[in-house]
Amino acid sequence: MKRSAWAAQVDRRLSRRWCITLSDMGFDEDEIASLWRSGEAPDAFVERITEKYALIPFEPLRP
Repeated sequence: MKRSAWAAQVDRRLSRRWCITLSDMGFDEDEIASLWRSGEAPDAFVERITEKYALIPFEPLRP
């Protein structure tokens, strides 16, 4: 998988449940490239990082 596809998949998953992206979390292009080179699957990375930082899924306000 290309780096751009890996980052896009991570961003889609983060955006869907937590309304954030890798750049929102403070990762720069060099860090993203390093994460991609590690070989960790996008879904596994998202699970690990959201557990590490105890992220709470976004729930929209209800009227």
